[in-house]
Amino acid sequence: MIAINFPGAEKFFLDEVGTSYSRLECEAVTQELLELVPPDIESVLYIGADERLPDYLLKLPIKTLDINPDTKPDIVADIRDTRLPSASYELIFLVNVLEHVFEFDKAIAECYRLLESGGYLLVSVPWIYPYHGQDSMNDYWRMSREALKVLLKDFDEVNATQRHWNSYALATK
Repeated sequence: MIAINFPGAEKFFLDEVGTSYSRLECEAVTQELLELVPPDIESVLYIGADERLPDYLLKLPIKTLDINPDTKPDIVADIRDTRLPSASYELIFLVNVLEHVFEFDKAIAECYRLLESGGYLLVSVPWIYPYHGQDSMNDYWRMSREALKVLLKDFDEVNATQRHWNSYALATK
């Protein structure tokens, strides 16, 4: 048991330690799920652009997309309606984004539309994680692996798992 006994300690634990462990968990599980994807992927979309993409992703032919131009994405668009051509990507990352999208079903439908036949959608969403909305984005949802399976019902195959901080799925179209 960790004793939290200094002013602001609880916030520090949730913000600093929780964020660190959640990021480490997410990167580890993402790498595990990527092992199920063929290595010769030629078109990748990372939604929810982050200026700090992990090194293992930088090896992929990756384009980033975000609604916020301040994150410096390759594509500025709303994931619910990107206006990108259909069947444009072999692999889409939707990592810790759905909790910020009120109409998450539209986001999943748009990812499905953007994927080529046989393409992969890798999803991560918070499960046990504190509220982390900000002025630029709200925080609406938490999802279990069972919720991801239902949300991804239109995909041919869904490999979903639950870890401590997040729920994850690799779905094949």
